[in-house]
Amino acid sequence: MTVPALSSDLEKNSSVQMDDVAASERDMKTSTPITSGDYSGAVAKSDPEEIALVRKLDYRIMPALFCLYFLNKLDQNAIANARLNGLEKDLGLEATQYNTCISILYVGYLFAQIPSNMLMSSKKVRPSLYMAICAIVWGCVASLTALVKNYVGLVLVRFFLGFVEAPFYPGALYILSLFYTRKEIATRVSILYAGNIFAVSFAGLIAAAVFSTLDDKHGMHGWQWLFIIEGVLTIGVAIICIFLLPDEPLTTRWLSPAERQLAHDRMQRDTVGLEQSKGARAGFMQAFRDPRLYLFVFMQNMHLSATSFNQFFPTVVSSLGFSTTITLVLTAPPSLVAGVVGIAIGISSGKFNDRTWHISAMMGLATVGFVISAVTLNVAARYVSCFLFASGVYSVNSVILGWVSGTLGQTPEKKAVSLSVVNMVSMASFIYTPYLYPKSDGPNRRLPFLDERDSSSLSTRTSYDFYVAPLFSSAVLAWHSIVNMAQSNGTSTIPIIDFSAFVNGVKEEQERVAHQIDAAFREVGFVYLKNHGVPKEKVEECFSWSKKFFALPMETKMLAPHPPSGAHHRGYSSPGLEKVTQHQYEKGEIAKSREVPDYKESYESGNVNDEAQPNIWLPEDKLPGFRTFMESYFDNCATLIHRILDALSIALSVPSPGLSPTHSKSLFQLRLLHYPSIEAEELKNDKRSRINAHSDFGTLTLLFQDDVGGLEVEDPKRPGNFSRAGPIEGAVLVNVGDLMMRWSNDRWRSTVHRVGLPPPKTLAIPGPGVNTEGQRNGEKVVILEDAMGAVVPDRYSIPFFATADMDTVIEALPGTWGKDKPKKYEPVTAWGYVQKRMAMTYEE
Repeated sequence: MTVPALSSDLEKNSSVQMDDVAASERDMKTSTPITSGDYSGAVAKSDPEEIALVRKLDYRIMPALFCLYFLNKLDQNAIANARLNGLEKDLGLEATQYNTCISILYVGYLFAQIPSNMLMSSKKVRPSLYMAICAIVWGCVASLTALVKNYVGLVLVRFFLGFVEAPFYPGALYILSLFYTRKEIATRVSILYAGNIFAVSFAGLIAAAVFSTLDDKHGMHGWQWLFIIEGVLTIGVAIICIFLLPDEPLTTRWLSPAERQLAHDRMQRDTVGLEQSKGARAGFMQAFRDPRLYLFVFMQNMHLSATSFNQFFPTVVSSLGFSTTITLVLTAPPSLVAGVVGIAIGISSGKFNDRTWHISAMMGLATVGFVISAVTLNVAARYVSCFLFASGVYSVNSVILGWVSGTLGQTPEKKAVSLSVVNMVSMASFIYTPYLYPKSDGPNRRLPFLDERDSSSLSTRTSYDFYVAPLFSSAVLAWHSIVNMAQSNGTSTIPIIDFSAFVNGVKEEQERVAHQIDAAFREVGFVYLKNHGVPKEKVEECFSWSKKFFALPMETKMLAPHPPSGAHHRGYSSPGLEKVTQHQYEKGEIAKSREVPDYKESYESGNVNDEAQPNIWLPEDKLPGFRTFMESYFDNCATLIHRILDALSIALSVPSPGLSPTHSKSLFQLRLLHYPSIEAEELKNDKRSRINAHSDFGTLTLLFQDDVGGLEVEDPKRPGNFSRAGPIEGAVLVNVGDLMMRWSNDRWRSTVHRVGLPPPKTLAIPGPGVNTEGQRNGEKVVILEDAMGAVVPDRYSIPFFATADMDTVIEALPGTWGKDKPKKYEPVTAWGYVQKRMAMTYEE
């Protein structure tokens, strides 16, 4: 396309327009809220591959963990049903000895939970095999309960049962936290916890069947058969679960290599304040130094204190005056309803990413149930109260534990320790709560936590559990929000979209992908595109050429020098020549933004037919083949840009031929970027910058990154807070530029971004006296908690900038404005806008 000459009047007009709209653009970048997500950055998934992966995980992980937890609780609570079949009489238990046998189980839990989760996170064991073996052992111990003859034997067996059961629940939570994001985990924890609830529901029915058919058979009482059957069933299921349970995202055998990488990448992006793994001992210290851990411990301890009624639920229901069989049957419905409610609350909590109100509302419901049971002995009313307090209490568990995982998961070890500590300390409440149900209360026993000396009021403990705990949950939320607001090195929430469905799909598929990209650009201004059409081999080759070019001597690179002004943006720019500008057009503001110099070098090339900005190449003999490849790669990127423009045209219903013809490739620019290695201290103390915070001033940008990382994207809802937008294998990062934001009348967001310190795994190359850990590209890499003294390795990236043709008038597109949404900007030509920004980029 031949670009017509622009008159001096038009250029003058464009410059005036630029000055007029600068302030409004700056305001837009700092005030427009994100339309989805939440304060912690959690967003819903939209990538079909990711959705398919989560479905596969659900089909394998959830049934296995649910069944194991169901059996865990059956084995653990079989003693409550055995009591109704004469266990106390047969073993000669007196006074509070039964209560002690219940309590001692949780002493065993205290010894094992934290070390077990530390072991699981240490990568010294396979979680799938470890969890299954633990289940096999507890099945054996549970079966051996049938052989005890007295109080001492029962105490010993119960202690060892607790010790070998202890690894399961915190281990299951840890596994879920490795594979499910913040928006997903509450639902999965609620499904897992439903195994506990349903065990309470069916335990009575199973016991009733066993007692009615096997009592006094083959010389054994019904309660003995109950322990044997449930233990053997646990062993069989555990063997099957060896093949169903996962290990870690990158090592799970039944995931394909691509699925493993996707599972790993999505959890990396979802983790708030992601840090490099530092070992089990460091994770232990990280957890205990985090004040939020203690708030979670308190909240969960109060919650589990309220759930302790399940240890005596059959006994409590029997006080309503029914026979043993009817009592066992009546224990099922309240727990079944509670399980369904719990799953619904987990789904709701994940959908809205809320914990405080869900916890407070359900604890309020439980309080109503306890009050009813306190003020009346009416059978019907008290049975209804069972539904209320069971539903209210049980449904809170998944919300709290999902919250722990999402908040204290900066490293796998910290997450594992935090989950085990919260679970262990909270389960310590089960050591003392059995003594709140003395047998001497007799048949007029009221339901949980009631002071029998004053049956007209709730006890101090009930008030403590259900009034104070919600207040502290609010405190945790406030604390969590503040910490997240302070995070400046979090992880990105940029959607990942499979672009092949647009390139190769039918109309309906193209429309679906177009609207996904539209949503991403409206929310964060960035999107990862997988299967984008630029061959992986060519991307790798381009990085190879980039490294060859920047490895040339400076005098050779200067044979293709970038002109001093920004009017001709081609050739090689040495470190310090190009200076980033943002929307500060006053001279003083520009000078201030350049106080921290960028430390990078670049090479620019463009359309071979661009007469206004001809390419500046090295002599062919200095780097043979370089020019030929770069021209070919340019065409690959330009093709992708036009396809994305076609998708955006569909999203806006722009009449055919859409936006693509307005981009003739004249103003397209392919850039090779090299950020030389630098001491981390210089970046951390703002002595230098790899590239300062800025937005791109064209329409669209493609970015191919190496594996070092360091790109960060600002959260427009919280200016000054940046999240990582690291490389994803096989994906290109696409973002909106300022011109496209203006063109869409602010429908699409041009988001500020920068390049800073990379993730910890690539922070340092070892120096004298420094311990090394791990390798990257054959080079030893140091993992440092403090980056001072470390050296940040070289970084290479390949951006491709697209801008509309010179004479294209940029004004609000049809469909982006109307009566209720006026045009925000005056028309401006693409060339006038770009020239002004380029001039500021290269001026002294």
